[in-house]
Amino acid sequence: MLIVVVIPAILVSYSSFNAYNAIEENVLNSISEIQVVTEDQSDNLQELITSETRENFENMFEEEMTQTRNDKIDRYSEMLISVEYKTSMVENYVVKSWEEADPNYLNEDIEAGIWAGPYNEEEAREIYEEDINKLSQLSLIFEEIEKNNDFVGLAYISTTNNVVMTSTNINELLEEMGEFSAVERPWYLLAEGGEGIYWTTPYADAASDGITTTAAKPVYDSEGEELGVIGLDVHLSTMQEDLLEVDPGFAFLLDENGEAVVYPGIEEEESELGEMGRDTFDEMNLVEDEDVDPDLQEVATDMVENREGLHVVNFGDEQYYVSYGPMRNNDWSVGIARPVKEIEGPIRTIEEFIESNSDEMNHLISQEYESLSSGITEQVNRERTNYIIMLGAFMILAVLVSFYFSKKITEPIMKLKNKAESISKGEVSEDINIDTDDEIEELGDSFNRLMRTIKVLQKENQE
Repeated sequence: MLIVVVIPAILVSYSSFNAYNAIEENVLNSISEIQVVTEDQSDNLQELITSETRENFENMFEEEMTQTRNDKIDRYSEMLISVEYKTSMVENYVVKSWEEADPNYLNEDIEAGIWAGPYNEEEAREIYEEDINKLSQLSLIFEEIEKNNDFVGLAYISTTNNVVMTSTNINELLEEMGEFSAVERPWYLLAEGGEGIYWTTPYADAASDGITTTAAKPVYDSEGEELGVIGLDVHLSTMQEDLLEVDPGFAFLLDENGEAVVYPGIEEEESELGEMGRDTFDEMNLVEDEDVDPDLQEVATDMVENREGLHVVNFGDEQYYVSYGPMRNNDWSVGIARPVKEIEGPIRTIEEFIESNSDEMNHLISQEYESLSSGITEQVNRERTNYIIMLGAFMILAVLVSFYFSKKITEPIMKLKNKAESISKGEVSEDINIDTDDEIEELGDSFNRLMRTIKVLQKENQE
């Protein structure tokens, strides 16, 4: 009976233990796989957030730079447009008033200066007396233009006869120069015989000791004959101070030839081109200068061609984002430069924050899965222990039951065996008392009947 009970129990136990081990291994493997997937998803989420954060920051940065650039373009386009408007207004006034002016009247009560080039000699003034007289009668509007406009430094007109009138009397300065011929100046040559308004390449102005550009416009009488050229000098110092006021970074302005109109470090006589350095103002051409970084030359070329865009370029040892676009009223172009580190710094801070939180989250995930794995292992061990206790109790019970039934079966048989040995020796005693309610009890009853029969036979033999 023990063999019948114990062997199957052992087999079942062995199978159960293997099942417990397999379940534990499968569950732990599944948890480990889920943990790997979760951590991968966390890493992917970190990369996604980081990528989207960088993209959003870059888009915001580009939009802000573009807006700053457009604000500068709008401001100075409006300023130059206002100068162009005043130039056209002066032209209309000159055309209308020239024919009405009295060629024989000299208005001596003027602040303006009149110079008959190239040496302003008395002989020349006599020859061109008619031009001088008419110009003296037109001086008021030129004086008003200079006084009422912060950007206009000097307003003037030169006739085709080389007689020039300036809104402020600068004859002493012209005398120090020794020779001054207006019709040979770049602003006159640029506009002579043309139409519309022309802007000169910036130059160092002798009268103002500052960087200046001139809006020049030819003037024609009612019959289409050219009277001369009007010029309005625009001092770029104020414009430069305001345009360069970009924090962090700076701005710059190029003319149609790539010459730097406004640029950090520009001075009137000696100027520097950022970290690259140039000796004179005239040599500051960002398109042609061989010392200019190729990326900056590419940007300058786009600016000269009136394109707009945003690029990363090198200024000395530092990288800058440059956003550039054309002005509205001429072929000049504005560029806004911001250090790359100014955007990389905040982005990197956010990336480190995301990375730190992602690492912390992965650590928490790992702890949670380790805790879950430990809990499952403990639960399996508890179930295994409970099973072992139940199996041990079952085995003990099986042994006790086996002994009980064994004793119940063998004790009557032993009685029969002993009684049979007694009978074989001729000893016939009392009956065997077997109360098992089975075949053994019936066998005991048979023994009792046998003994009674033997007793009867023994008695008869004695008689």
